[in-house]
Amino acid sequence: MLGRTNITTVKGGTIVSDVEDFTWNEVGTLRVDGAFKRTFLGNNVLVAVTEGGTVIYSRDGENWEEAVYGTDAEYKIVDGVWDGKRFVFAANDPAIITTEDFQEYKSYEIPGAQRLFAIFYNTDGTYTVIGAYPKSSNSTAVALYKGMPEGMECAAEIEHMINS
Repeated sequence: MLGRTNITTVKGGTIVSDVEDFTWNEVGTLRVDGAFKRTFLGNNVLVAVTEGGTVIYSRDGENWEEAVYGTDAEYKIVDGVWDGKRFVFAANDPAIITTEDFQEYKSYEIPGAQRLFAIFYNTDGTYTVIGAYPKSSNSTAVALYKGMPEGMECAAEIEHMINS
C-alpha cells in the first residue's frame, strides 16, 4: 500500500526509506545508478527516473523493480510523466517510450531529433518534449516538439551557433 513510506531516496545506489530515530532503513536489494531525477505517481504506482537513465517503480513504496524496456545501449530515460492511462518516457537516444503496465512497451522516434531532455503532459491531452538537433555544421537548434508519442512535430526552435 502506497502511503506507508514516509520518504524514499537513494543513498549510495541503494533505495532507502522510512526514517526512524533519524536513521534510514534500506528497502529491498535493488541497486540504482544515481539519485532520483524525477519521481511521480500514476495508477497507484510510484515511479522514479534516475540520473543514470534507469526507471524503477513500486506499488507499495518498499518493493522496487527496474523497468526493462530495451537494452541499456538502446534507451537512457531522461524524464517521464503519467497521463491518466499510461506512463510516457522521454529517452535521450531519442525516442518516446510508453507502457501501461511495465510489462509491454512501445517506442516512437521523433524524426530529426538528436537528443531529448524533458517531457510534459499538456491539459489538451498532448505532450511537449524539449529536445535538440543539428541545424547545420556549425549550429544546433533547441526544439519544442508537440503532439502524441505516435507523431511528434517540431513546434518551435531556437538556433544556437557553435563557436569553431
